[in-house]
Amino acid sequence: MSNNDRHNLVLRFEGTKDEYKRLLASFQSGDLETLLQLPIQDVRLVGAPSEVPSVRSPEIVPQILQRVYNSLESSWQTVESLLAPEALKLAPGWRSSRQLATQELEVKKASHSAAPSAGFMRSIKLDLPEINQQVILIVALMPGDSDREIDALIEVRPTQEHTILPPDLQLMVIDDKGVIVLSARAEKADPRITFALTGNIGEPFEVKVKLNNFSYRQEFPI
Repeated sequence: MSNNDRHNLVLRFEGTKDEYKRLLASFQSGDLETLLQLPIQDVRLVGAPSEVPSVRSPEIVPQILQRVYNSLESSWQTVESLLAPEALKLAPGWRSSRQLATQELEVKKASHSAAPSAGFMRSIKLDLPEINQQVILIVALMPGDSDREIDALIEVRPTQEHTILPPDLQLMVIDDKGVIVLSARAEKADPRITFALTGNIGEPFEVKVKLNNFSYRQEFPI
């Protein structure tokens, strides 16, 4: 994820409103990107070439967040299902690419949101078979300061049975070119690793958790 804008291509299709609805549904499910093999930022109904929307439309980010939310597998759960109520806040992003206005995202705002497009938080429990232990990976995505940005909070923490992370556990954020943008390794008594970062729409990224021979990756196609 970087702050460099990319060139944007606007494709215009002609058809009926019913065909537009099917196209929009395909976009929201992610099938359209798979078919065209292109990152798609927005799908909108227009009447004339002069009405083709700007790629900076404020509707783009909510659509992308909804699509990312829909793409997560069922193994990604609400944070409440994996953590006790007293542990439901993300820690301050002490290993951050930049300081966000809010360093703690309340679960009520994220995971209870009726509209994931307004921001959401999800978590997954990862088994570390080599040490017979588990960790929890938490990812929260929300609209950024501009209509081209998405803010992310990424955290890995131990389960309730442990107070610290396994030493040498790594958390990484990798851009679409395979470059490691952020990386941190748990030290002897680290209770968690937290990243806070901002990326532009059209810049997918991956989150990777690694320990020895164990490796887990999840793509976020923003």
